[in-house]
Amino acid sequence: MNPEIETFRRYSIVNRLADARTRRSAQKQELLTATEQRRSDLFDSLRKRRDVVLSEALAAPEGVHLGQAAVVIAEAEAYAKRCDWNWVDLSAFLACAPESSEETLEALAAAGLVYQAFRMIDDVIDRHLDYKGGYATLLGVLSDGRCTNPDAGALLPAILVLMDVIVGHRLSAWAVDQARRTVFGALEESSGSPSDLSEYDTIVSGKMVAYGFLLFAPALQALDAEASSNLEPFFTESFRVSQIANDLQDIAEDRLRDQPNFWLLFESPDQAEKTFLERFDRLEQLACRVPDRFLPYTNLRVHDIAVYFEQVLGS
Repeated sequence: MNPEIETFRRYSIVNRLADARTRRSAQKQELLTATEQRRSDLFDSLRKRRDVVLSEALAAPEGVHLGQAAVVIAEAEAYAKRCDWNWVDLSAFLACAPESSEETLEALAAAGLVYQAFRMIDDVIDRHLDYKGGYATLLGVLSDGRCTNPDAGALLPAILVLMDVIVGHRLSAWAVDQARRTVFGALEESSGSPSDLSEYDTIVSGKMVAYGFLLFAPALQALDAEASSNLEPFFTESFRVSQIANDLQDIAEDRLRDQPNFWLLFESPDQAEKTFLERFDRLEQLACRVPDRFLPYTNLRVHDIAVYFEQVLGS
């Protein structure tokens, strides 16, 4: 294990995560069992709609012959399908919500493609050749020699998607606002490491919170105002805590590259531990303040965040 990660493998954190996981394991399984068919149907529906929008976005204009660029387009489509796991959590949320309209599902597919396009851009910015040591990114695939300029090959399909979805007005104004906030968060991140927690939170509000809301925006907007307003604080905190887990996994790389990282902001591990536990407590509190029909989902999400954290810590 990375010794920097080991520094934060403390009893209070390990015990807190284990407690959050064990208290919700049965509830998670109940939700998955009760909604198995509906989640499967939603997952398939979102993927099929995504495929249609992606095909339209990447289709060459009339009279344009792609030539070797066809290889890049095909790999961009394949990369999007390797990221189908994006729809798993969203499908669980939708399974707890009222029946989704065709309009909402279409908007979710379009928003999911913008989410994917931003990932492709981030891969180039951060030189991600694979996803956390797993499957290859589009940049990773194109870097094997099949494309003379892998960076351009990874960026240009993303631009086509953004042009089709955003310029083509497939998203609501709120979803477009989340997309803009994501870009400005990335701009802040590229400007250097934050000096304090407030600056860090500003960056995360864009690069993770707005980015996360982009995927869920059409589903939240389809709910009544009271339900949406109660869910948004929970989602916000869950995106923040997820970023803290990502930061712990990336701590060594972020230190070398002078990138924003929650765990590097504090003068001592004790301060980092205290602040993390406060934020995790708030996440659990917010998970209980949602409409009853969404409690199974918020329990599932807290459970899965705890499991991810435990994996990073090697618990």
